[in-house]
Amino acid sequence: MKLRILTVLFIVLLASAAMAQQNVVVIFDDSGSMSERFGTTNKLSAAKESLNLVMGTLPADSNLGILCLNHGWTLPMGPFDSEKFHGAVDS
Repeated sequence: MKLRILTVLFIVLLASAAMAQQNVVVIFDDSGSMSERFGTTNKLSAAKESLNLVMGTLPADSNLGILCLNHGWTLPMGPFDSEKFHGAVDS
């Protein structure tokens, strides 16, 4: 349930950012608790899947950064680059 709420919040944030063409920073929880089971997968895999779905709606001219709670910036703020984004999320 919490993941669904987070996914909806991501969508709302990205929709707002896309309309205003603002910078988007995703704060990603990469803590140990994300390895806990979540349905048929774990929380980390579910969050990555949700993030990939939401980012698919991001306009190409957006700026994006991914900040992980434990590892810092895995993708520094800059122009959205699909290849760099997927590399950061998959790492």
